[in-house]
Amino acid sequence: DEDGNQITIPVGAKLDSSIDYNIFKVGYLWSFHHTDKVELALGAGLHLTRFAVGLRADTTSSGGEVQDVAVTVPLPVISLALNYAVTPKFHWSIKSEAFALNYEDWNGIYTDVTLTMEYRTFENVGLGIGLGSNSLKVTEDTSEHKFIFDNRITGALIYAAAYF
Repeated sequence: DEDGNQITIPVGAKLDSSIDYNIFKVGYLWSFHHTDKVELALGAGLHLTRFAVGLRADTTSSGGEVQDVAVTVPLPVISLALNYAVTPKFHWSIKSEAFALNYEDWNGIYTDVTLTMEYRTFENVGLGIGLGSNSLKVTEDTSEHKFIFDNRITGALIYAAAYF
C-alpha cells in the first residue's frame, strides 16, 4: 500500500483488476540528404506513455482494499530514417527512434524501429507493409520501493500513404 505495508488477499476473495496503457507520439524529420535513390533524415520528437493499474479486492466481510497506480512517462526522442528507392515505384525504408534517461532514482530507455516496403500505386498514393518493434523500459529504485515497467510490442503493419 502507500505506506509500504504488504497486503494479503485471502483465497476466495473477489478480485477486480484493470490496466490502461496509452502511447502518444509526435515528431519531426528533417531530410538532410536527398537524391533520386536515397534519402537520409534526422529528427526529434516526444514520446509519452501513460500506464495505470487498478486492483480492487474484497479482503474482509466489512470492506475491501483499493489500490490504483498511474505513471506518465514523457521522453524526448532522437530519430534517424533511411529511405531507398529500388525502382521509381518500389521503396523500402527503416526508421529508428531512441532515448535513454538516468535521473536520480529513475532509469529509462526507449527504442522504436520500423522497417517497411512500399509500392506507389499512383503518383501520390503508396501502399505498404512492414514490421515494427517498440520497447520501453523504465525503473525507479528507492529505499522504499522498486518500480519496473518493461514492455515490448512487435508486429506487422499494413498502411496507405499520401504524398503532396
